[in-house]
Amino acid sequence: MIRVHGTPPDRNVAFAGLRRVCAPLLTRFGDLPQAQRDVLQHVIEPAANNPTPNPVHLGLAVLTLLTPRAASDAVLVLVENAEEVDDASLHVIALAACSVLAEPITIAFAVHEPAGAFPFLDLPQVQTDSDTGAASVGQLLEPLFARTEAIASARPWVPEQLVRNDTRPESPCLNRVWEQYALRWETLPTAARMLVLLASTDQAATPALLRRAAAELDLPWDLGPAEAAGLVIPNSELRFAHPLAASAVYARAGPRHRRTAHAALSRVSEPSQDADHRTWHAACAATGPDEEIAAALEESAERARRRGDPGGAARLLTHATAMTPDSFRRGPRALAAAEAHLSANALDEAAGLIAVATTCRLEDTEQARLARVRARALLALRSAPEAAALLLVHAAEQLAAVEAAPGSAMAATVQSAARQTYLEALSATALAGRVQGQGGAHAVAASARHHVVGRTVTPTDLLLEGLSTLLADFPHDGVGAVRRALAPFAAETPLGDDATSRWLMLAPLAQQTFVHHLWDFAAWARLSSRATRLARVVGDLSILPAELMCSAGAHLHRGKVATAAALVAEADSISAATGAAPYTDAALILAAWRGEEAHVLRMLDEGRDGGMLHGEISLRGVGGYASGVLYNGLSRFDLAMDATRDGFEYDQFNFTGWSLAEHVEAAARVGDRAAATASLRQLAEHTRPAGTAWAHGIQARCEALVAGGRQAEEKFQQARHDLSRAGIEIQVARTHLLYGEWLLQRPGRSTDAEDELLTAHRDFTAMHAHAFAARAGRALTSSGRAVPSYDAGSVAALTPQELQIAQRAARGLTSEAIAAELFLSVQTVEFHLQQVYAKLHVHDLLHLREVVPTDDD
Repeated sequence: MIRVHGTPPDRNVAFAGLRRVCAPLLTRFGDLPQAQRDVLQHVIEPAANNPTPNPVHLGLAVLTLLTPRAASDAVLVLVENAEEVDDASLHVIALAACSVLAEPITIAFAVHEPAGAFPFLDLPQVQTDSDTGAASVGQLLEPLFARTEAIASARPWVPEQLVRNDTRPESPCLNRVWEQYALRWETLPTAARMLVLLASTDQAATPALLRRAAAELDLPWDLGPAEAAGLVIPNSELRFAHPLAASAVYARAGPRHRRTAHAALSRVSEPSQDADHRTWHAACAATGPDEEIAAALEESAERARRRGDPGGAARLLTHATAMTPDSFRRGPRALAAAEAHLSANALDEAAGLIAVATTCRLEDTEQARLARVRARALLALRSAPEAAALLLVHAAEQLAAVEAAPGSAMAATVQSAARQTYLEALSATALAGRVQGQGGAHAVAASARHHVVGRTVTPTDLLLEGLSTLLADFPHDGVGAVRRALAPFAAETPLGDDATSRWLMLAPLAQQTFVHHLWDFAAWARLSSRATRLARVVGDLSILPAELMCSAGAHLHRGKVATAAALVAEADSISAATGAAPYTDAALILAAWRGEEAHVLRMLDEGRDGGMLHGEISLRGVGGYASGVLYNGLSRFDLAMDATRDGFEYDQFNFTGWSLAEHVEAAARVGDRAAATASLRQLAEHTRPAGTAWAHGIQARCEALVAGGRQAEEKFQQARHDLSRAGIEIQVARTHLLYGEWLLQRPGRSTDAEDELLTAHRDFTAMHAHAFAARAGRALTSSGRAVPSYDAGSVAALTPQELQIAQRAARGLTSEAIAAELFLSVQTVEFHLQQVYAKLHVHDLLHLREVVPTDDD
């Protein structure tokens, strides 16, 4: 068993808890793959020049480190007092826990408030009111884990309701225990009380450090009274008998004595070896603002950030802000703390620090940063994106107006920040939809265009110039400008993880543009594949789900519905594991194409209510398009006609063209030729400037639906050809269906109609687009032709994760490579592969390659 105990001093020291988990396993360190060894090296031996560790890669390395121990025996990792373990360690250990599948490993956390301690995980929980002793590890964990063998050999452990070091427990039973420890401490001699207080102040302190602190306060090293009172374990060098004892001592001591203890511990800590602990104690000992301590806290925050602990950095910056006596310095620190809390997704804390920064004097660039942070907070809260867009435009204009020496590093930095902020403003505008009115996007784009056109420096600048031109009422010029930006942006190689993350944040906006304005499927597929690969390499779980959803959309249009479903499932699992709001667009569209009405309606109810509540009117756009696909597939064309209006009335950036195409089909099927013709004219405004095979194909198919005679047939054939050339197989199948239905109404064309409908039925069945397959089947039945039965493929028996692993194995990736790419352990990958082989009835890799499609991301 590996036992880790969280303590308050470690709360702000990145990876302090993780180092304790790894310490008993260092003899196995050399067995790790080199990449995992490198990432763990940063945690075990931190150095300033080490790269920022990735929590996902760290979690996988920790799981691999635990697994060899588990080959012959079970492993139990207990993280006690988890509320006091640093966030960086908690995140990594919890990610490792979520990845356990086939390994005989159990990772458990003991916390006072489970929901508060783990906002990013949905782990199984057991609550207990036991105070001292009836339950063993097995009794506590058995309801949670089926692997009883993983805990059978573990020694007994007392479950505890763990509390913060200065807080009484709420449970009456535990409160009595807490009070008893406090009374025992009060009966000790004065010197013994102070000695025990030192230990409660820093439970992670070594005996040597405590001895130095005792000497600093002229205290004799006499543990006898504390041992006799049952406060500390005999011969343990001040190890408390129970965490409640430490809590009671620290709380009962009072502020003045606590500050004395903190000050002593700060003075005797080694500045070169333990700077963060030294600073933490100094801050706790302070009686008021202190610039020296504030600066030291700021340095500790920077070390936490470099070590990959944004939450720890945010807290330290918050303390630094509070400790800053000078309001001129307090403002920038509050602003930095707010930005750090936003990065750590701590929105309430960010809002409080934004309020602090607002009251301080800030320079022009800092005022712009403040507006940008305010806007990001609104977007993160999903509150008033229209206000966020205006704030971002204001911030961008402030940055663009900053005067700096031409050609200087400052000028380049400020102008780059301005352009980045304009892109964020355009994203916010797209999110807000028409809640800003008809001129919302135009106003943002016009402002951006005024400042950036002709001043492009990077591929990202080209993208901004193209987008601003496109949305500033210059659709023809804008299409060309965006197309010129495509290749440089798609090929851009950001330097460093931070730059890559910024690039990835813009990738979804770029793809939306290439898809909905350029109708460029090849660009979408290429960019989504690259963005997904980069997101996996960076391992940023706040970005990866969005990229996975973009890839899912591209695969869906290719007709690879099973692959799309696997990517959606992966994105959903990551969002659930991190506590982030799920990305629903691709999942909603996938369910609509599959004809899953109940699922679509449930998602629409949840999404629309939430979207309208928070101002995200553009959610009605994707909802309108998805409803149109669903009801057109189910042949309920009146409902499709009504639903698709949302797609082009409430979404001025993304789903307008797609929704218009669905509306043309629905209106044509209900016999409303005027409505179909009006939507067709609007659709042409979107497709003609693009000039791609995809745009031509959709336009031609819609023209066929409102045309007659020979012209209609020519348009259907043109659509089929153009969409096939574009590689959009699901729309090719849709065109076969519509063409076949049209041919059924032509005298003497039943054989041709059946050929088209048979192709549509076969392809939709293979794609699991059940509603459209059934629609093709009904048309065949009406013609007197029997509907054939197709085997949808044994791959359908695989779970989404099994399919992803099988696809990579079929491409020739090793288990180690698959594990690294999907953030799993090698043993989990091999477990899934065994299931794949059994379900598909294959016995070797060669046979697997014949059965499983080898799609890229």
